[in-house]
Amino acid sequence: MAVVSFSLNLSLDILFTLVQLFGICLTVIRLNSRRATLRIWWDDYAAAVAAFFDLAYVPLMWISYAGPGSVVNSPTSLLGRYVLGLQLGFISIWAARVSISLTIARIFAPGDLTRTFAIAMAYLCVFFFLILSILYTADCYSRMHLTEDLTTAYCIRTLSKRLTISIATLITDTCLLATPVYSLWRLRLPYKQRRLVIAGLIAASLTALVTVSCTVLMYGPLSWNPARVTLMNKTNNLQLGISLIACNLAVLVSLISNARVHRGGLRSNTATLTLTQVTIDHTTYLQSTRQIQSLGDTHSSEVGVASTASTSSGRNNLSLTSGVETN
Repeated sequence: MAVVSFSLNLSLDILFTLVQLFGICLTVIRLNSRRATLRIWWDDYAAAVAAFFDLAYVPLMWISYAGPGSVVNSPTSLLGRYVLGLQLGFISIWAARVSISLTIARIFAPGDLTRTFAIAMAYLCVFFFLILSILYTADCYSRMHLTEDLTTAYCIRTLSKRLTISIATLITDTCLLATPVYSLWRLRLPYKQRRLVIAGLIAASLTALVTVSCTVLMYGPLSWNPARVTLMNKTNNLQLGISLIACNLAVLVSLISNARVHRGGLRSNTATLTLTQVTIDHTTYLQSTRQIQSLGDTHSSEVGVASTASTSSGRNNLSLTSGVETN
């Protein structure tokens, strides 16, 4: 029988809380940037929904650390908190998947086949969310007893329920991975568009990796209990944060790229202004030198004229003097 220690449990909660808060901060940056540029679309609204419900989910992770005699740890509170956390987590994770689908669709022009398929994936995510949400809620309320341990494993005890969840997540994550892979393999995309598609591929890979981890724990042997149930809950918490980061990844890459281009444009303008100033200064210097030369030539001419006039006057005076003396 495997057991997760209290220190490890606390460390994982701190780490996964930081991951979720980081994803929420990325969403805020994304929404501010899109609002400033007037480019908000449905993928941004889906990311906002995922961040909102994730933010509401974070306090539920820490209520369990209250004392055993606390009101929040009563059987009724445990049931309500568990079902609430289940719904909040489901909404956040599937809203993030919808956002990733629409972000991939936004990379391509209207009418493109890849864009149409990505939008269809978003509708598929909404459909699976509704089906699984009803499945979880109905199964938990009908089979739970307040005296029993309230865990996700109890809600999905039957193999049919587990297979339904696994098939839905497998289809969704496979489609999310296949779309950018197909675009990179079959289409010749510009460099900027190709970079965004790669970001979408990384985002889909992150969500798929965490989903596989949750699936492995779901089908793990009973000998892993109670650590299996605890690690499954922790992995779900990690999935919330990773999904939120993943749905903002392509937008984050775009923002960084635009910032670098803008910074490079400023440097280019500064260099152009500097060269222009140097050219102006050089031209001014040449003009000043020519003016000085012109003034020097003019002054020399005036001095030469004055000297000639003085010499002629002297000669005339000498002639007159000689004549007088001759007379």
